[in-house]
Amino acid sequence: MTIRSSVIAQISQVAAEHGKRTAPLTDDLPLLDSGLDSLCLAVIVARLEEELGVDPFSTANDAPFPVTIGDVIALYEGAVAPAESVSPGDVRLVSETIGHDGPRLADESVPAR
Repeated sequence: MTIRSSVIAQISQVAAEHGKRTAPLTDDLPLLDSGLDSLCLAVIVARLEEELGVDPFSTANDAPFPVTIGDVIALYEGAVAPAESVSPGDVRLVSETIGHDGPRLADESVPAR
């Protein structure tokens, strides 16, 4: 499932659960005109954090508040993409490269532990 489809699915599901009628969910639809209230938006953010593993509102300090559905999708796409670009091997390499003896260049050998 893409980030876009996850966001749209959560919006639709939460709206239905809260008895809200939404306008057609297009990228240019303003959140204020979507038919959702602040509680619905909070539930959507919580569920997307659980599903996607990121809360862009807590990780992006300088990100503008989204105005449209498209802004919400872009915010999540921007937050998830950096997290997906780090592989477990990258984390291991960094931690082993720093080690207890101070930083090493990535091409220096790392003693086995």
